[in-house]
Amino acid sequence: MPSDAMRTDALAQFLVKRRWDDLVLVAGEHQSDMAFADAMKLSLTKFGLEIRAEKTWRFDADMRHNAAQEVPVFTQDFVDYDVTLVADELCDFARYIPFNTWEPRPVAGSEGLRPVTWSPVVEQWRAVQLQSRFAG
Repeated sequence: MPSDAMRTDALAQFLVKRRWDDLVLVAGEHQSDMAFADAMKLSLTKFGLEIRAEKTWRFDADMRHNAAQEVPVFTQDFVDYDVTLVADELCDFARYIPFNTWEPRPVAGSEGLRPVTWSPVVEQWRAVQLQSRFAG
């Protein structure tokens, strides 16, 4: 499996290719979220990108809070940007971010555009045989 650094390097290279260089980051409080966010920051620095603004998503069990309703307000004070980066490796809140930010922007990281090892839609280089060979 790829490390966080490998995954975030791939994501940073894609962002450079697309010329999406105005970035904001929403990260969770868990240790795995912070580790992924740190790897993302290192990769972005390596490829000449920087984060304009950063916020921490504070997760609590208060049932009065609804992540789907809070996301637009949470992202409202971000300045004009190209992509919302999300570091939520435990899947606590990231699923509520796409199509729900104050400004309509692409989402990448733990949700939306995600760096993965292998995608089943890849059909070049005998991927069809590889996919069917291990289907069970």
